[in-house]
Formats: sequence, C-alpha cells, structure tokens
Amino acid sequence: MRYSLKSSWLVVFVLSLGVMSSIAADGKLKERADQVLKDTDNVQAAKSVGVVFEYAEELERSGQTNAAVSYFERGLTLSPWRLNQQMACARLLYSIGKTNAALDKARMVFQRAETDDLIGQSSMMLGLPWVSTLPNEPWPPKGPSLAIVPLGDVDVWLLRSLQTNLSSALKIPVVFKTPSVRVPPAKRDPLKMLADRCREPLKNPLIGVEAQKVARTLGLEGSFREDDEAVIKVFRELQRRECEERKDMNALLNFDGELAWIRRLGKQWEAENLLKEVDTALAGERTAGNAFLAVTKQDLFSGSSRYVFGFGNSANASAIVSSLRFSAALMDQTPDRDRLSKRVLKQALSSVGFAFGVPRCSSPICARSYPNNLEEHDAKGTELCEACRLGFEKALKPK
Repeated sequence: MRYSLKSSWLVVFVLSLGVMSSIAADGKLKERADQVLKDTDNVQAAKSVGVVFEYAEELERSGQTNAAVSYFERGLTLSPWRLNQQMACARLLYSIGKTNAALDKARMVFQRAETDDLIGQSSMMLGLPWVSTLPNEPWPPKGPSLAIVPLGDVDVWLLRSLQTNLSSALKIPVVFKTPSVRVPPAKRDPLKMLADRCREPLKNPLIGVEAQKVARTLGLEGSFREDDEAVIKVFRELQRRECEERKDMNALLNFDGELAWIRRLGKQWEAENLLKEVDTALAGERTAGNAFLAVTKQDLFSGSSRYVFGFGNSANASAIVSSLRFSAALMDQTPDRDRLSKRVLKQALSSVGFAFGVPRCSSPICARSYPNNLEEHDAKGTELCEACRLGFEKALKPK
C-alpha cells in the first residue's frame, strides 16, 4: 500500500494525538508526582517517591526526554539509592548529550550495584568489559576440590567473586558446574502462614460476625476466609478499627511492617530438598574427595527453623547458600556489592565446612561462627580462626 505525504502526515498526527491523550488521561499521575515533590516532609516524601519515578517513566515512553530527566533527578534527590532509576536517568542524560553527568551516574552504579543487570548496563555505558556467563568446568584430576553450582537465577558476578575468594581461603581448586537443575515447588509460604494466623481470631463467633460485616464493606462477598489475601485485608481492617478506638496505632504499624517484609521475602524452599536436586543433576560425575556448593536466591529453611542462611551436609559432601537475606533489596539497605560479596563468602565458608566435616568453632569473629542474626553475621570477619583453619587442613588433606 502506498501512502501519500498527506496520508503519512495524517498517520503521524493521529499517533501523536494518541500519545497526547495518554498523557492527558494520566494527568492524575502528574498531580500525584508533583504533590510528593512539594511535600516539605522529606522522610514522608521519600516513602511515596515511587509515583515520581512512575511519571518519569511515562514521560520517557512518550518521548518527552527533558521532562523525564527533570522528574528522575528530582525524585533521586529524595531517594538517591534507587540504582535502577539512577541508570534510567543516566541513559536519558547520555541521549541528550549530557555525557559527563551520565557517566558519573554510571560509575556510581557500576561500583555499588548488586545485580548483573545493573552492572551490565553501567559497564556498557562506561565501555568496560563484563562477562555475563559461566563456564561448565571439569573436575580437577585429583581431589579435593569444590564445585560452585548456580541454582535458579543467580548473579554471575557474585559466583565469580565467590570462586576467587573460596579458592584463596581453602587452598583447593574451585570450579563451576552448570547443569540444568530443577527448582522444585516451594515447601513453605510465609504469606499463607500469616493468613492462617489471621484466621484464628475469626473463629470466635463475635469476631466472626464483625469480620463478615467488614468483608461486605470491603466488597469481599462470599467465603472470604478461604482466600489468603481477602482474610488478611479483613483482619487488617478489624485491627485498624481497634487501634483507632484505643488511639494507639502501633499494632497496625507492626502488622503492616510484617506484611511488607513477607511480600518482599516471597516463598521458602527446604534446603535439603534443593541439595537433592543438585546431587541428582550432578549424578555420574561426582568423585571421592570433591564437594559442591549450590548458590541460590531462594529463601531457605531447614526443619522447624524460620530460615537459614545456608546449610551443609557431610553425608554427601554438599552445601547450599542463599544470597537473598544478604541483599540490600530485601533488607532495605543501601546497595553495596563488596558487603554482599563478604556476607556470602562467610556463609559459604561455614556451609562448605560442614560439607567437608569440619566442626563449628566458638570464636565470634571467625567467618564460620554461628550468627543469630544479620548484625552478628556482619560483625564476623572473612578469615578462618585457627581451629577452623586446622580443621580444613585435616579434612582437605589429599588421601
């Protein structure tokens, strides 16, 4: 089909009207973004800054680059550690010729980012080499040695850092094994566990009647108790009303905080089950004296524990570590790639020690000491104490 100049102009005009109507229809988004930016309470504004970035992205999609940069920059004054938005702003700055400002942002992202995606984007803008894949390497001809096995979506930079650091600490070859490993269904859902807790008080007849009224008010007709999200909404509303009556909102704030944490956390996998899947994937190529360390982003638990950072099993020389609870994104911390690398290394040394049959020590600053929480984990060093060093030497002595 041929288009005349007039008909082509008409097509462009119609398309531009579509973009303009899209922006106009989303005028409320601009209004909400501007309201956040006008808020004199910076702490409160920072909590709502997502709408500013949402509007900046809308402007970018509609081709309004300068306006998009303005909203990105203003949003980043409130929440500067949003590295995804820093990188988005850097791309726009680069596209309009503000190269130095773009490269400054890219350098900061490259130094701090904890994900392959952001490191790759920033390295490309900076013209730096970046390897985004892992080799599948053979076992060394003589043991002992250790294989790092990615399980699920794991960042390559972290695995490469771990390979270097473990090889240096243990003085043995550390290779990559990249078989296709099945990630089984999660065994535990913290959101369902919270919903079950919310169901308990609703079994009281008086509370149950009130809950039914609240459900109707919220538009949750029918057997809302069977739906996890619905029962959480009803329970929260009951709690909100009780808190307002008592003029003490702490219980509601605590509930909202727990709910937000659980949503970020996601489901949980049993460490032993995941190790079995890796062992199956490596069947036929395991040899005596070798061990494997699976690394995953899946949240782990074992037995009746709420969670575990990692797990080791000497029976089949296997270990697993999760990076999830060490990441800035989950813990609501500023991104710090070096910190994440050290956190995972400490846990890897602990879990791998159990895989090789090395008992735990009692030194609080040893990389392998038992931490009750992330604060204690961070207080540890990345070095092995004398007892653990000697334990590894004995366990890894060639047979």
